[in-house]
Amino acid sequence: MVTKTKTKTKFDRSFACPWWCCSRGLWSTSGSPLPSAVCLSRSTSRVIKQNLWVSLGVVAMLIPATILGLGIGTAVLFHEGSTLVVMINALRLLAYRAPTTASAASAASAARVG
Repeated sequence: MVTKTKTKTKFDRSFACPWWCCSRGLWSTSGSPLPSAVCLSRSTSRVIKQNLWVSLGVVAMLIPATILGLGIGTAVLFHEGSTLVVMINALRLLAYRAPTTASAASAASAARVG
């Protein structure tokens, strides 16, 4: 008697997915999560750019200020303060909520047009 063994594919429910394609991930059956992933990646990119500008701006101000007489302790305090601002700005991404599929699809199509 010949028995067929079932081969597991990435679309099979018994297949052990990595963490990024679980029930809310790429292989979700309730609709495509890709538009929300695109929105999250765009938000992340914006936050990274904001954080880079803040950190580089503070360093660009502190180097000449320290050379011109600002104490090193005060400069360190300003630098650490800017680090906290950058960290709090990045924590905003934890509050990200995926938009509905219809609004994400319209935002993605508007981004392609414009």
